[in-house]
Amino acid sequence: MFNYRYYRLVSLSKKHAPAKGRLIVCGHGFQDGLGLVLLLSDDHGVTWRHGAFVPSVPYQNNTDGDFNPDECQLVELPDGSLYLVVRNQHQYKYHCKMTMRSFDGGETLPRRYMFLDRSLVEPKITSGLWYHNGTMFYSGPKSETERKRLHIRWSHDYGHTWTSGTEIWGDLAGYSTLTMLPHDRNHLYILYERGIRKYFDEVAFTKIKLSMESGRNAL
Repeated sequence: MFNYRYYRLVSLSKKHAPAKGRLIVCGHGFQDGLGLVLLLSDDHGVTWRHGAFVPSVPYQNNTDGDFNPDECQLVELPDGSLYLVVRNQHQYKYHCKMTMRSFDGGETLPRRYMFLDRSLVEPKITSGLWYHNGTMFYSGPKSETERKRLHIRWSHDYGHTWTSGTEIWGDLAGYSTLTMLPHDRNHLYILYERGIRKYFDEVAFTKIKLSMESGRNAL
């Protein structure tokens, strides 16, 4: 039995080796404490098992400055590795996202590939992540402390550097997620919270036309 508190509702199906065809769900909750967890299925979702787990340290304190990886999104890169962007719940060192990598289909998330990406500032929130045709897209508030100024940013070097991005909503904004439709690879879709009085006044769904930037996708 899994005794975690939260799971992401979106799973990833691996298209490349290792573990081609594996379903992976990224979540956070309990396993001897708080932390990030990957759940894996190699039989099309009939059964699931534990994969990588990254514990909060020290999870007992639950105070600002603790290392506490929280809500997360993941994509698969062309080499079969997984790239995760992770909510930095207690703002460990900086007000920015954590990033993690797995090279074995989600079995492990090696510590040496965990980074704080100071270019992806965040006010403690879950963000959207999508990879398509050589471009990684990221959505989230462009603020260190407030849920506002929702942007989509993109990277052509697998998350090593990011553009300044395009503003989607200039007022209050919260959670967001990104996707594409199977029959439409010319548009990116974003589902996000937004508002004027509260960041969750309404949920919006926006269709965004992709353009080409030096032969690569951009907005």
